[in-house]
Amino acid sequence: MTSARKFVEEAGRQFDQARAGLRNVRQRLLHPSAEALENALPELERAIHLLRQGLALLPAYPGGAQSSEAWESARQVRRELDRVRTLARQAAAFYSDRLNLLAGHDCSLRYNSDGAASAPLPEKQLEKDLVLHG
Repeated sequence: MTSARKFVEEAGRQFDQARAGLRNVRQRLLHPSAEALENALPELERAIHLLRQGLALLPAYPGGAQSSEAWESARQVRRELDRVRTLARQAAAFYSDRLNLLAGHDCSLRYNSDGAASAPLPEKQLEKDLVLHG
């Protein structure tokens, strides 16, 4: 077996492991909780690491059927990563909105859609946004 073939096979194994990890992360994000999001991070980082390692093993151009399969596998991992990224953004937006609702008009605590703390709104902005129904 040639060394190039060994690299391609190893890349394929790493892509398979990355896809399996991303499937687990995606399942967690379908039912997001703070704990699920925290627990998904190491697995997500590992999947990204495996994808990078696998890509580094592949030749710069797809040559032969086995190499083409490995490149297709890499594209599948990237698509799965895009799905996970979308779910993570949606979960972050959900928790941001939920936290803002729970905080009410106490604007000393605000978070943006990325989950990072942000500055409170100025008083004039609060008065402008406040609508009373009677």
